[in-house]
This record gives sequence, structure tokens and C-alpha cells, in this order.
Amino acid sequence: MGAANSVDGHTAVTQMFGQGMTATSAQVASLYQTLANDGVRAPLTLVTGCTHADGTVTDLPPTEGTRVVSESAARDVVNTLENVVTQGFLSRQLSIPGYRVAAKTGTAEVSENGAYGDERIVSVAGMAPADDPQFVVVVTYGKPDTMKTSAAAAPTFRSIMTQVLKTFRVAPSTVSAPSIPLTW
Repeated sequence: MGAANSVDGHTAVTQMFGQGMTATSAQVASLYQTLANDGVRAPLTLVTGCTHADGTVTDLPPTEGTRVVSESAARDVVNTLENVVTQGFLSRQLSIPGYRVAAKTGTAEVSENGAYGDERIVSVAGMAPADDPQFVVVVTYGKPDTMKTSAAAAPTFRSIMTQVLKTFRVAPSTVSAPSIPLTW
């Protein structure tokens, strides 16, 4: 293992709860899309193509997916994320009547000058309907002034996901979420 791939003992432990690593909102969306797509990662695209000044067109890049986790592992994670919404402390702020929602909150300490201070990055990422995922939404607030927990992002996540489901006329869920213990 080369130096670029090595992790010191402290970082190996802190990565278990999210310190010592970073991800952009687009990378988080890609992760959730992979889970929603039964473990197949499709390349993220931001445009459907480009028409240049001379009239030539560059089409959308290929979107062939790559399996990165098994279908059963992806489904298990989605079911667990769904229980975060049904059983978690932000259940009321994340639930959308008629739809099964799978989501995870995040509160990250911001490192400044090599030390963690009072600043946070808070987020909620998720998908709906969890039983047949159609959309992924990621809400991230960087260094919020007042509420410095993921509870700040939960109402925005719910609002955006609700509007997306309505706009695209996504059929409501027809079966209840499985109940999986979140603690042992």
C-alpha cells in the first residue's frame, strides 16, 4: 500500500463516524442513486447535451451503469435508511404522507487550521418512494448560523422531495415499511 492509500491509526478510527473524509453533495447523490438503483452506479450527468455556436451537438455522455454492491446489500441499506425516517428522532420532519422515504441525516464538524471548532455542515440525503425509488434529494447547509444540527436541513429535504413527487406525479407507496431494529 502506497503513502497515498495509507491511513494512520487515528484517522482509521475517526472515519467510522465521518471525520477524516469528505464528499461533495454530488458524490452523496451518486451514492444514494446507486442504492436506489439496486447497487448499480450510473454516471452523474448535469446536462442532456450541448449545442455549440456552429450548430454541432455533443450528446449526453454514456450512462451505462456499473454494479458496485449487490442488489441485496443495496436493498438492506435502503430498508435501514427507511427506518431512520420511520423510527428516528426526525421522523416527523422527514416523513411524507403516503410515501415511504429512506434518508440519513448528517452533522459534520468543520476543520479549521487543523482543529475542529464550532462550525458545522449539516445535511439530509434520501430517496423516495423507498419501495420503488424514483428520486434522490440531497440538502446541505454549510456553516449555518443558528441551528447547527441536521434538524435544520430536514424541513427543506421534506419540502423539496414532496414537491418533486407531486410535480412528477409519482404514485404513492402501497405497502408499509419493514420494521428493522436500529439498536441492539
